[in-house]
Amino acid sequence: MTKIESQFTAVAAMLLLASLSTPGFAQDVVHLVNVKGAVTIEHAGNGGSTQASQAAALANGDDVKTGKKAGGDFWIDDSHVLEAQSNAEVRMDAADPLHYNFTVIKGNLTSHVASTSNEDIAIATSNATIKTDSPGDYLIAVKGTQTTITAQAGVAEVVTAHGSQRVNEGQKMTVKGSAPSVTVKVGSTVPLWQRIASAASDYVDVAATISAGFGGNDDSADAPAVMVVNNTVNNTNVNLSAPTRASAPIRPPIAPALPRKPNTARV
Repeated sequence: MTKIESQFTAVAAMLLLASLSTPGFAQDVVHLVNVKGAVTIEHAGNGGSTQASQAAALANGDDVKTGKKAGGDFWIDDSHVLEAQSNAEVRMDAADPLHYNFTVIKGNLTSHVASTSNEDIAIATSNATIKTDSPGDYLIAVKGTQTTITAQAGVAEVVTAHGSQRVNEGQKMTVKGSAPSVTVKVGSTVPLWQRIASAASDYVDVAATISAGFGGNDDSADAPAVMVVNNTVNNTNVNLSAPTRASAPIRPPIAPALPRKPNTARV
């Protein structure tokens, strides 16, 4: 069991216990779990502010604020959890069946998706909207008018003033400015030196494969090397065998030309 799966299992058990011990406990709303440190909930309207408790139910418009060395998780269902880190502010805009909208006002929020489901979850910032439907882990960091989306695992869809764009696993998107005047930049989370080293290693492996397939000593002449190439078009394997002396066609010897017989005919 992975760390994320263990987390989902633990929280699911906590919610089950809360549902059994709390009269009127609603299982179809978002709850705040794994609360640690100073976490407050500013309720929508004139509901005031309260200290967050374990498995606290959230209503539309509730604003969750985490203090220093504090945090809490928005439990949506057994496949989706939003993890608010310290010094963050996240508002739950809407939580209707199959549709959930959140806004990250500041700080870091990580979306954990354990499996695909029918839920439509959108996380907005001041200049972007992020949809994390595919399984994975997605870090959304907001600082002023800058939003950074990092796909630690999985593929996220980000909508900005420039349209929709995917952020693949291992990529990071930075959105700066206020809509509609925003700049979007996508880069890799892997350092440049590490990418160069990986490319060099791949090149050495390919060179070694080619050398082993077409080189070697005289003993390899009787056993041709075979290099398997994956055909991505029809998902089949193609064997490329190196030519050998044994497989070369045998030509018959050419007979020497006979001398011409002198012409002795009389005129």
